[in-house]
Amino acid sequence: MIGTLSRSLGAKVSRIAVATLAVAAAMLLPPVNAQAADAGALGGGGGGEFRIRCEPGDQLVGIDTMATHVIDFIAPVCGNRRTDPLATYGRPSVGGQVGTLRKPRCPPSGVVTILHVFIDRTPLVSRVGFTCWNIVNNAMSDSFADYGGESVNDRRLICPPGEIGVGIYGRAGTAIDQLGLICEPWQVAAVQPPPPIAVPGPQPGQPQPPPQGQAVTVRLTVELYNLPDGVGQKIGDLAAQTPGVTLLEPCRDNWCHVTWPGGTGWVFDGPEYDSLVM
Repeated sequence: MIGTLSRSLGAKVSRIAVATLAVAAAMLLPPVNAQAADAGALGGGGGGEFRIRCEPGDQLVGIDTMATHVIDFIAPVCGNRRTDPLATYGRPSVGGQVGTLRKPRCPPSGVVTILHVFIDRTPLVSRVGFTCWNIVNNAMSDSFADYGGESVNDRRLICPPGEIGVGIYGRAGTAIDQLGLICEPWQVAAVQPPPPIAVPGPQPGQPQPPPQGQAVTVRLTVELYNLPDGVGQKIGDLAAQTPGVTLLEPCRDNWCHVTWPGGTGWVFDGPEYDSLVM
């Protein structure tokens, strides 16, 4: 009942039915950590509220989704990546059991810090992706929103500095009307980084590539790709003078893997188009 009305913007949703769904969802959840904070949400007002967290002390490491032209079903996937780099377990789901099932996950030792939400004209959530932070080596990686339907708006829901994702919230009927990210502080002292790995230096006469973690200045607006070497898919543009841009690894063959508070990706920087200042 609620799901059908959700697809028509929830205009005629019964107040009693919405309240019933919200109470039922709340009964599935563990107690909320007082330190947890919401990073924001995007979507419409149809359906009923939900809020699904990981177990206390654990982290959001992926999602399960089912999608047609919208995201019909979603469930957070959690794990304690402090104790097991591959840990995963499922949490309660919301939405309808239709569409193609997908199970995107963070790489080993990765936890979610950014949720990228797209909506269509309805508005319902039409696509979702996320960015993971590796707790061992600080590398960033993306699970791209490359499935679902059309998008007329999107937003990156970013945990504040020093915080990581621990759950999702929003509104849902038989589809996901609205989606948000729950964050809480990460205790850095609990994880010790590995010793640095020695790498060979440049040969005599060869220029040394910029090192990983080096801050760079975006001189010219440049296209952003999910893969290097001209074989990737364009995922946006990195605007000139974007603050906080650093290298995730040394540049190679005129392609640089960059990250900044708004995301990650590959950009071209070479004699033909000198986009970055090292």
